[in-house]
Amino acid sequence: MPSGSHEQFAAIEVLAHVMGSKPAGRLYRGMVETGLAADTQISVFRLREPGVLLASAEVRRAGNLNEATEAMLVTLQGLAAEPPTPDEVDRAKKRIAAGFKRAFNDPGAIGEALSEWASVGDWRLMFLHRDRVTKVTPADVQAVAKAYLKTSNRTVGYFHPTEETPPRAEVPAPPDVAALVSGYAGGQAPLQGEAFEPTPGNIERRTVRLTLAGGVELALLPKESRGDAVSVSFSFRHGTEDALMGRSTAAALVASMLMRGTHQRSGQEIGDELLRLEADVALYGGARSVRGSATTVREHLPDVLRLVIEMLREPALDP
Repeated sequence: MPSGSHEQFAAIEVLAHVMGSKPAGRLYRGMVETGLAADTQISVFRLREPGVLLASAEVRRAGNLNEATEAMLVTLQGLAAEPPTPDEVDRAKKRIAAGFKRAFNDPGAIGEALSEWASVGDWRLMFLHRDRVTKVTPADVQAVAKAYLKTSNRTVGYFHPTEETPPRAEVPAPPDVAALVSGYAGGQAPLQGEAFEPTPGNIERRTVRLTLAGGVELALLPKESRGDAVSVSFSFRHGTEDALMGRSTAAALVASMLMRGTHQRSGQEIGDELLRLEADVALYGGARSVRGSATTVREHLPDVLRLVIEMLREPALDP
């Protein structure tokens, strides 16, 4: 349903009264008076953002829940085909107006109403809404019924009571936090990194560049890092224009499967090994390159690199 400030909300509230009032409301007459339900309820959420209209029926244990559900939905959607009568709309508008008058005679009620409308956007919306309700016509109510009481815009839920109360989880009371942390000294502090100035000049002075066998270019930036952490990123470009033509989708799918396992290990085994190595690895790519990154601690870096190479060289590309 639209927000409480929307111009259609007045007609929606009138619709809720036409359907839900007792004993004249259509839901009550169609379900309670016919014996399909013991009671019916309908309400609309007045919110700053779009909300919902909630209709419910209580069915006796011996009743037929499917028949009651069908009757409720037919009655709700029937408003689009059979518009409310002038008497139904007039009765609903009088109920809403009476509610406003009662609120003004109760300081607590008017204070609560003003605060609720303020949460919708502005306290003055309460008076604007009151004035809008006086102008609602049967055609307005039918229009919002056609717009929102659609099968594609509804959710149906059921509550089935049980013979016995199910066992509840016993949730303990929170402990005394002040007592828990009193005197706590903590464990071993992580290794502290060096004070590194991340200027282009300093980065360039510290960077070591190498060319490995096969032409792979490597750049290393040695520094003392917090927790002895190491980060690696890489990119392997491949293919020619002719070889890659029309293969972008296939290449992207292959890249997305590189973490699923190798000829030596399953995806779960790779995940377990990454946990053991305190590592986080991501592989991705497309038609022109395979890219990736890895983070771990210094002592595990060689094993992590060997695992990444295995994943790139021996992928088990089995869907």
